[in-house]
Amino acid sequence: MERIVRQEGGEEIRVLPHCRQLFADLPPEAVRRLSARPGLVVREAQSFSLQRERTRAAGGDAFPGQAVIPHQGISLVPLFEAFRNALSPPLTGQGTTIAVLDSGIRESHLSLRGKVVYSKNLSPSPTPSDLFDHWTGVAFLAAGEEGMAPGAFLMNIKVMDDRGEGNVEWLVAGIDEVIRLRNAVPPRDPAFPHMINLSLGTADRGDPMEPSRVAVRAAIAAGLEVVAAVGNSGPSPSTVSSPAVEPLVIGVGAMTADPWDIWPSSSRGPTREGIIKPDVVFLGVGIRVASARGDDAFAVKSGTSFAAPAVAGLGALMQEWALRFFGRRISQQEAQAFLPFVSAKPLAAPPGKDNAFGWGMPFADLFRKGLVPTATPFDLSQALSSILGLGLLGAVGAGMIRAVGRMVK
Repeated sequence: MERIVRQEGGEEIRVLPHCRQLFADLPPEAVRRLSARPGLVVREAQSFSLQRERTRAAGGDAFPGQAVIPHQGISLVPLFEAFRNALSPPLTGQGTTIAVLDSGIRESHLSLRGKVVYSKNLSPSPTPSDLFDHWTGVAFLAAGEEGMAPGAFLMNIKVMDDRGEGNVEWLVAGIDEVIRLRNAVPPRDPAFPHMINLSLGTADRGDPMEPSRVAVRAAIAAGLEVVAAVGNSGPSPSTVSSPAVEPLVIGVGAMTADPWDIWPSSSRGPTREGIIKPDVVFLGVGIRVASARGDDAFAVKSGTSFAAPAVAGLGALMQEWALRFFGRRISQQEAQAFLPFVSAKPLAAPPGKDNAFGWGMPFADLFRKGLVPTATPFDLSQALSSILGLGLLGAVGAGMIRAVGRMVK
């Protein structure tokens, strides 16, 4: 294929073999000729941006487009600790490595030291560091020392520039790199990736051959779990961004803590193809996270960008649980089928899966207990044992999963 593209006048050619894609600059007439070839799909590369609306920083100089406010916000640390300690021995996410494709990371931050096992800069920025102040907070929630899965490792795959902008070529190159590592690194090595978090997106065109969607399907086929923020363009319908629109990707929306409800700006489904999204939601408004502004800096931020990594960290905990009870990890398909059994939403929400909440918030009863002492008690050990008793993995294989659609006050 590279030879054909060169013959057509292609320049700046980049071949990404694991995603089975090629990027090149082509004249319009060459695009038309290549598009006419059987079995070849040609698409214009889209731009991407980080899901960063309503971002606030605490102290110091403001980063581009971010307002400085006094330190405040909701700390999710007690909620994470209570959840992990609900099982004995506690869950930590040990044995899972999460690749976060984003704006880089301040690896020297006190909450992230020693957490990053692999770093790759695929953006035009001269450094893999986080100069936009986004990835550092995302990484903190997923697997920082005070994050959801502090026993997990992280990969710093920088695919956005220092303004929080990028294009699909950088993103696909990042996914291709993660798949390459998945194929090349021994499974017991910390640099062996298990999961990808994408707190970024572009407009949904309803095109299953959009390059980022092709890439995430390749990642899932390679055995990776993919979690993506749905975007901050709500409450209008059909505003979920790509690649979160991809059916097997776990698309995550954002909720507010008080009231316990969907965040108005959290993007809504259905997708342009009529798929119900998001899949789940998590707390993502006014959250205290690590900041790239300093090694001990923190910020208060809002958006689906910060709900998604909490769900990715939760996925790492569930993989650790699955290894304990099943002796193996669960697949992306099994993780999707797991969600209806453990998620809950407010009583006023539609039953089943809907285009605002998806299935709801995973383990909402237990997490809300940390915020609202009068919330319904929740026994994690009993819940997981019940799911195990359903023979979840066998049911998934037989296509027998059905939604239970629990709702709580």
